[in-house]
Amino acid sequence: MNIESSSGGQMGTYWGQSYESYDAAIAAAVEAARQDLAGKTLEWMEVLEFRGGFSDGRLQYQTAVRIGYA
Repeated sequence: MNIESSSGGQMGTYWGQSYESYDAAIAAAVEAARQDLAGKTLEWMEVLEFRGGFSDGRLQYQTAVRIGYA
């Protein structure tokens, strides 16, 4: 995770991956943020990047998601 600050609050970038879909990869990134930011209020998200890779011949969906929190 990368942490940034702005006048509107704090934000971090999280990465998610899934063998199922980009939606599942986004959900994995949001869940990682929830766990990492326990006790904080998640306020918004922005998908920064869609990409993919192959692991053992299987397509792996990967996303980078910026999440704002307070």
